[in-house]
Amino acid sequence: MSTSHPPVEFAVILRGYNRKQVDVLLDRISISLAEGSETLGGITADEARAHSFDIALRGYDRRQVEEHLETLIADLERRE
Repeated sequence: MSTSHPPVEFAVILRGYNRKQVDVLLDRISISLAEGSETLGGITADEARAHSFDIALRGYDRRQVEEHLETLIADLERRE
């Protein structure tokens, strides 16, 4: 069962989530969803859920990131 997600673009706001941290987490989730494994830089649903981000100037919209992560975490849980 392969679940693919189109690339997502988040709004950049004055005080949002650190963009680099979000991008790194999304890359790790993509690896896990594509490979079906937590090896080679992937991540489990629990690890993704526990992850937190720093607040930064000109960061990603927090609400948009959290909504997208909920969807991805649900996909990870189905794969585990």
